Amino acid sequence: MVARHSRTRTTGRTPTSARTASTVSVPSFRIAISVGGDSDTLAAITGGIAEAYYGVPDDLAAQALAYLDDYLLAVYRAVTV
Repeated sequence: MVARHSRTRTTGRTPTSARTASTVSVPSFRIAISVGGDSDTLAAITGGIAEAYYGVPDDLAAQALAYLDDYLLAVYRAVTV
């Protein structure tokens, strides 16, 4: 089992500092991934925080919504009134 530390050896940052250490969302992801450990989970959490903080560009949202089938699109529209 790998020992978990509150600070990493590579960056010296704690995972919670990933969003506050950047001014745009891409560096947030780079920092979240670079802290090591369970980086896919950290990146997923960072994505949720970045979306709330920065928002999602309209073109990216439209592109993502294009992948949804009719049922999922109806669910999305029902919960995002």
